[in-house]
Amino acid sequence: MVLKAIALKLGLPALLVGGGTYGVVQAIPLESFDTSGSLFSISTKENQHVTLMCPYYDYSNNEHANLKLVKVSEDTAELKCVKANQEQKEKTLKVTGTEKPEVGLSKLVCESQDLHEIRAYACSLDQKKLQLTLGKETIGDKLQQKVTIKVT
Repeated sequence: MVLKAIALKLGLPALLVGGGTYGVVQAIPLESFDTSGSLFSISTKENQHVTLMCPYYDYSNNEHANLKLVKVSEDTAELKCVKANQEQKEKTLKVTGTEKPEVGLSKLVCESQDLHEIRAYACSLDQKKLQLTLGKETIGDKLQQKVTIKVT
């Protein structure tokens, strides 16, 4: 009974004037990712499709986003964004980093049918199936997208 009286005398007035505890919830991102940039559409003949977003560079300083196809292993290549001093001119991207040309993964090509601004590529490797995976990597202090192309 004494506890009820103390609770009513001290607890109730404190709650009425705004006493008590408050919780604050704030969403904190685990990683930052730039959501603006140059979009490139990548597809395979199996109708798999991903959209690669390259970061915006300073066009006033002649910096443009281009794509580079790089061999990672015997059955995997990556399509990465690179900074260049002019817009992408190549309609056919070939794998770099291969010792023997026209053997295995070095035959992988990504071709564009775009007439003006090259933004859509279709990748193929002979009669083999390709699997596209959109991933991320850190370049310097920025998080950037990449496409992994695996021969299945």
